[in-house]
Amino acid sequence: NVCLVLTTAALMLSLPLLTRKAARTGGGRVRRLLSSAPQKMAVVIGGSGFVGSHVVKNLVGKGYFVRATSRDAQRASWLKNLEDGTTGKVDVRSLELSTEAPDEKVMDDLVNGSQAIFFCAGFEKQDPSTIDFMVTNALAAVRAAKRQNVQCVVLTS
Repeated sequence: NVCLVLTTAALMLSLPLLTRKAARTGGGRVRRLLSSAPQKMAVVIGGSGFVGSHVVKNLVGKGYFVRATSRDAQRASWLKNLEDGTTGKVDVRSLELSTEAPDEKVMDDLVNGSQAIFFCAGFEKQDPSTIDFMVTNALAAVRAAKRQNVQCVVLTS
């Protein structure tokens, strides 16, 4: 079973509030899954973007090991600065997404060992290809989660 959470970018920017509210309303499965793992690890696809970087910052601040993706890992190395003063760590990896599904092995290697996947990747152009991009890559993340027994996937829009 995979817990699938759909949310807007505005809610994701307030991740701590989202998890507190989910716990109060009986939907606290996300919070329980993320807090019960011995070595807490989460994947943030699109971690160098506006929403993704806020998610990375929140997770690292809570002591998570975060595997963040970006089109260019070297240019996104600034994400490692989010570790300062926390017990969390950031590993930045390159992941080039398109309207074609990413390779299953690449996705499996990316999410292996994580308790959660946060899909925060976006597409600059607002046209029909945006929908193809989001659906194709979000489904690839959900399928990888299922293959690798990742308990929670959060999709932002």
